[in-house]
Amino acid sequence: MAINEKIVTGRKFRRLIDKEAKLWQRMSWWTKASDVEFDDGKTAEQKLGNINGITSDFSVNDENIAASSNLTNRSYTRFNEFTDNGKIHRIFVGEDGKTYIEYEDGADTVLKKLGDIDDEELTNSVSTSSGTKFTKGTWLYYVSHGVTIAPIEGNSNPNPGFGMTMKQCTISDPDINSIKRVLNKQAFQDGGGNKAYCGSFIYLIKVNTDTATINISYQNSSNNHYGIITNVCRVKISD
Repeated sequence: MAINEKIVTGRKFRRLIDKEAKLWQRMSWWTKASDVEFDDGKTAEQKLGNINGITSDFSVNDENIAASSNLTNRSYTRFNEFTDNGKIHRIFVGEDGKTYIEYEDGADTVLKKLGDIDDEELTNSVSTSSGTKFTKGTWLYYVSHGVTIAPIEGNSNPNPGFGMTMKQCTISDPDINSIKRVLNKQAFQDGGGNKAYCGSFIYLIKVNTDTATINISYQNSSNNHYGIITNVCRVKISD
């Protein structure tokens, strides 16, 4: 049969042991850590005596302070972020001096050199589209112009005053992303009565945000032409 009882804690008693000095002796049922014994024979002092508080602060470096559940949960969340939910096993430097990442790909463990992309990714990234949106990574963007130049009467200049000048070259979030022209080559060829112009421009684009939008435009320097043919191509060279 269950006992109907009320638990009383924290009660203490005092006994006067020196009336002249007004000295009392306190007697209580308070328990010290050294008095509590666990099933393995160790006391609470031996098991828990080194713990001197709990913290949720990452910056605390004290072996006597325990981590709170909030701190461990944040650590676990950050671990999953950096390891893609545990798929990344390790990052290491190989015998060739290159940095590799080892991660799970389905049931397999795959090694991948950091900064590289595989052949399939490379093939899929090559585009002849003039789209202006780029995903995260490093890209080469190639622009070429082909023009037939009409002859100018009395002009003996083999390069008849035609060229393409860049009007605008911008990228979204320029403090984070970057675009830089690394090649500007323009030349003429004699096609008989007319001149053939060819201009080539290559840009190096680094996207650190999820996506970025570029705006590149050109202005020809003369109306003395039959038509401008523009070709573009972009290739992702690394993640």
